[in-house]
Amino acid sequence: MKTYQAEAVSATAWRRATLFTIAFCLSCYGVAFGATATHPDVKNPVARKLADDGLKAFNSGSKRVGLDLLRKAVDAAPADGWAQYLLGRALLISGDAKSAESHFRLARDRKLPDEVVLPSLFDAMLAQHKEVILLSTFAAPDTNAKGPIPASILYGRAMAMLSLGRLEQAAGSMDRAILLDRSTRSLLGRAAIALQQNDPDLSNSLVDQAFVLDPSDGRVMLAKLQNLVRSREDAAALALSEKILKAFPKDVTARAMRVEVFLRANQDGKARAELDAVRATFPDTAMEHYYRAVLLSRNGESDAAWKIAQTLPPSYMTSKSYAVPLSEMAINDGRFNMGVAILDAALARSPEAEDIRVRLAELRLKQSSPSSVIAILAPLKNSNNARALDLLGQSRLQQWETAEALETLRRANQLQPKNPEITFHLILALDQSGDRGAARALLRKLLTAPPPFNSLRYARQLERKWQ
Repeated sequence: MKTYQAEAVSATAWRRATLFTIAFCLSCYGVAFGATATHPDVKNPVARKLADDGLKAFNSGSKRVGLDLLRKAVDAAPADGWAQYLLGRALLISGDAKSAESHFRLARDRKLPDEVVLPSLFDAMLAQHKEVILLSTFAAPDTNAKGPIPASILYGRAMAMLSLGRLEQAAGSMDRAILLDRSTRSLLGRAAIALQQNDPDLSNSLVDQAFVLDPSDGRVMLAKLQNLVRSREDAAALALSEKILKAFPKDVTARAMRVEVFLRANQDGKARAELDAVRATFPDTAMEHYYRAVLLSRNGESDAAWKIAQTLPPSYMTSKSYAVPLSEMAINDGRFNMGVAILDAALARSPEAEDIRVRLAELRLKQSSPSSVIAILAPLKNSNNARALDLLGQSRLQQWETAEALETLRRANQLQPKNPEITFHLILALDQSGDRGAARALLRKLLTAPPPFNSLRYARQLERKWQ
């Protein structure tokens, strides 16, 4: 039987894993090449024919053929900005952000309008974590600036600041972008920021506004789908995903969201079928490998899961999107120190990630390092994160910081009064503070009809000791 705490940790870990994978797919794949690229206006007729054929091949799933034809289009007309841009888009969607950035810069040099190039250039830079370079290269537009180009710059700066964890500045920049150009792109960007600010209601509202503007926009449909998955409206999510796949049969993101729904419903067979469909379209994607590892880990095949995890790009291990579940895979394979190291590196890169901070604190407590736990959780000491407060209280108890431990565990208990583990830790704090009468009374109440929890056996031993 799962304990109260184990069940909560397991559910949280896999929900975060799959939802963050969805966010990754949104940024990496888009919906279809044609949905994110302006219609080509390549002047050279030979290059135009090559570009058209390349786009058709790329959209049909023949990425290598499409890229080869688009490269030939650039060779045929190297001075054509559109040819450079279209190759850059294909490279970006294929995951080669570095080469894509080079071609976007060449497109700008060939006088392709910034209104066209900048959004994709910013995407390529952000994919390489060039946030600081973006912010230093593209200064914030003057307060009197108007038009789509200043809006694009404000959007790019906002997304860079979001990636750096500067949420308030990101929100301010994106709000200015929306005032200049109320587009689906800027609304979705602001929705992403709101989500990171723990304001899901605002995020949902912004996505709905984008949906009203253009319900056929693939990115908007995907954002709406993500909201349905997050709010656990599974039937509606599956229905919308089918609509997306009908319009864009090769879309990977909709498949990923269907995997999330099926995993949540413990329908691993259906989840596996969706991954097979992804593999048929894109035979070697990190996302598909990651989900395979998730499925194996859920099935108890720890060794196989960790072997796949080690083949993922190094950025996965330090990403706040994947660090917690990948750490669990390492630990389940008997590599506890590796699991801790993964979270250490991820927290250094994303100090705002509460789930990483809390999970690392749990592991440090298992290593009997209460002082480390107190340092790790210091930014959350005034938060409403009950799990963080519980860990902080336990660590303070072990350090004999009794008054602070008692105050912290009382707050945790107020936040989750029905959590038996927190209640038991509060009992220990009361006893350590010298108030055994209150501790004994609370223990009797706890053990009247207790649910399973990790410390139940110890609680019963303490009850007998205090009789």
